[in-house]
Amino acid sequence: MPPKSAKSEKKGGGASDMKAKDAVLSMFNQLEQDKVNALTRRVDEAVMERLELQRQLDKGNRDTHEFVNYFQVTVMHAVH
Repeated sequence: MPPKSAKSEKKGGGASDMKAKDAVLSMFNQLEQDKVNALTRRVDEAVMERLELQRQLDKGNRDTHEFVNYFQVTVMHAVH
Protein backbone atom coordinates (compact mmCIF):
# COMPACT_ATOMS: atom_id res chain seq x y z
CA MET A 1 0.00 0.00 0.00
CA PRO A 2 1.51 3.34 -0.96
CA PRO A 3 2.10 5.90 1.82
CA LYS A 4 -0.40 8.70 2.18
CA SER A 5 0.65 12.02 0.83
CA ALA A 6 1.27 14.88 3.24
CA LYS A 7 -1.77 16.65 1.83
CA SER A 8 -4.14 13.74 2.52
CA GLU A 9 -2.74 13.24 6.03
CA LYS A 10 -3.25 16.89 6.85
CA LYS A 11 -6.79 16.85 5.50
CA GLY A 12 -7.72 13.71 7.46
CA GLY A 13 -6.04 15.00 10.60
CA GLY A 14 -7.94 18.27 10.42
CA ALA A 15 -11.30 16.61 11.06
CA SER A 16 -9.78 14.64 13.89
CA ASP A 17 -8.26 17.82 15.34
CA MET A 18 -11.62 19.57 15.18
CA LYS A 19 -13.28 16.67 17.00
CA ALA A 20 -10.57 16.77 19.66
CA LYS A 21 -10.93 20.55 20.03
CA ASP A 22 -14.71 20.21 20.26
CA ALA A 23 -14.32 17.51 22.93
CA VAL A 24 -11.91 19.67 24.94
CA LEU A 25 -14.18 22.69 24.60
CA SER A 26 -17.17 20.62 25.69
CA MET A 27 -15.29 19.34 28.76
CA PHE A 28 -14.13 22.87 29.58
CA ASN A 29 -17.70 24.19 29.30
CA GLN A 30 -18.99 21.37 31.49
CA LEU A 31 -16.32 22.11 34.10
CA GLU A 32 -17.23 25.79 34.07
CA GLN A 33 -20.93 24.94 34.38
CA ASP A 34 -20.15 22.65 37.34
CA LYS A 35 -18.28 25.53 38.99
CA VAL A 36 -21.23 27.87 38.39
CA ASN A 37 -23.62 25.30 39.86
CA ALA A 38 -21.43 24.77 42.92
CA LEU A 39 -21.09 28.51 43.53
CA THR A 40 -24.83 29.01 43.04
CA ARG A 41 -25.50 26.35 45.70
CA ARG A 42 -23.04 28.06 48.07
CA VAL A 43 -24.73 31.43 47.53
CA ASP A 44 -28.16 29.88 48.13
CA GLU A 45 -26.91 28.23 51.33
CA ALA A 46 -25.36 31.51 52.51
CA VAL A 47 -28.60 33.40 51.84
CA MET A 48 -30.60 30.79 53.78
CA GLU A 49 -28.11 30.91 56.66
CA ARG A 50 -28.28 34.72 56.72
CA LEU A 51 -32.07 34.61 56.85
CA GLU A 52 -31.98 32.08 59.71
CA LEU A 53 -29.45 34.17 61.64
CA GLN A 54 -31.57 37.29 61.09
CA ARG A 55 -34.63 35.39 62.34
CA GLN A 56 -32.74 34.30 65.47
CA LEU A 57 -31.50 37.85 66.06
CA ASP A 58 -35.00 39.27 65.69
CA LYS A 59 -36.36 36.65 68.10
CA GLY A 60 -33.62 37.46 70.61
CA ASN A 61 -34.44 41.17 70.36
CA ARG A 62 -38.17 40.48 70.85
CA ASP A 63 -37.45 38.24 73.84
CA THR A 64 -35.23 40.92 75.37
CA HIS A 65 -37.89 43.60 74.93
CA GLU A 66 -40.55 41.31 76.38
CA PHE A 67 -38.36 40.58 79.40
CA VAL A 68 -37.61 44.27 79.96
CA ASN A 69 -41.30 45.08 79.65
CA TYR A 70 -42.22 42.26 82.07
CA PHE A 71 -39.55 43.42 84.50
CA GLN A 72 -40.71 47.04 84.34
CA VAL A 73 -44.38 46.16 84.77
CA THR A 74 -44.04 43.43 87.38
CA VAL A 75 -41.03 44.33 89.49
CA MET A 76 -41.18 48.11 89.27
CA HIS A 77 -44.90 48.19 90.14
CA ALA A 78 -44.29 45.84 93.07
CA VAL A 79 -41.71 48.27 94.47
CA HIS A 80 -44.13 51.23 94.39
